[in-house]
Amino acid sequence: MKPFRNILTLVLSMIVFPVTGQVSIAIDDTTDTTGCDSLKVTFSVLPLAAHDTISEIRWEFGDGQVRIKDNADTVMYHYRLPGQYTPRAVINNNTSVTAGLIIKVYQSPDAYFSYSDTTISGTFSIVFVNVEQSDNTISYSYQWFLSKTIGDEFLNDTTTTGAGILVYPFDSEGLYIARLVVRSPVCSSEVSRVIEVSDTLDAPNVFSPNEDNINDQWIVRSNGKTVYSIKIFSRTGTLIYQSESPVIIWDGRNQSGQEMAPGTYYYVIEPVKPVKYSTRFKKAGFIQLFR
Repeated sequence: MKPFRNILTLVLSMIVFPVTGQVSIAIDDTTDTTGCDSLKVTFSVLPLAAHDTISEIRWEFGDGQVRIKDNADTVMYHYRLPGQYTPRAVINNNTSVTAGLIIKVYQSPDAYFSYSDTTISGTFSIVFVNVEQSDNTISYSYQWFLSKTIGDEFLNDTTTTGAGILVYPFDSEGLYIARLVVRSPVCSSEVSRVIEVSDTLDAPNVFSPNEDNINDQWIVRSNGKTVYSIKIFSRTGTLIYQSESPVIIWDGRNQSGQEMAPGTYYYVIEPVKPVKYSTRFKKAGFIQLFR
């Protein structure tokens, strides 16, 4: 993640007299004093009279950090933690100057996201979810970019707000590049990930075909496009049912239409035609049939 970096220059102008030092502070009114936790600020002390002499400056940046500079009237400081800070300079151990402003530093947005397949049947739909932002007091926008490979034209350019969630229906399985840019009012972060879109084979292990309209069929969730061969065996290894279809459903009957007895059965699912990432398109396991 690469948050924007802001470099601010704050000019502290003062007149230092040997005994009764009278100090005034002038700050460039075109300078932005708000940024994220990569904010860099340059402070300068400028004597207004030729007889003013600076031998030492103790810089206090408001976050507990201190630097002492000998014969140097400029210092750059990197604010790394969120918060509100009032910088101060102590000149020659006898003149204290406090800047008449507050530097506001915010947490950089977190662009990390997770993804998973959806329950939308017959599609290669993927849901993308950005992690919850640690600072929920400000608003964020989320811009999603998806492409087939690096350098390809983006399939989409979608901006969302709020929870940072996107559901995208891909046309086919494969490897894609997903890029997310998260913006706050003051800065942004981004991340890119390679994601794999593949078929879903989600098979339950229990069903009860007793005609009560509750879990009466064994239904395997898939993309609804790939044609599968489904074979079901008894505990003794006898093939009792087989079918080829993009929709995998078994009602607890054998090939002749007779109801099978309650018990444990074994299934094997594989694509009829070879497909890319074929190991992800195969599944086998046990089913418990109750009546």
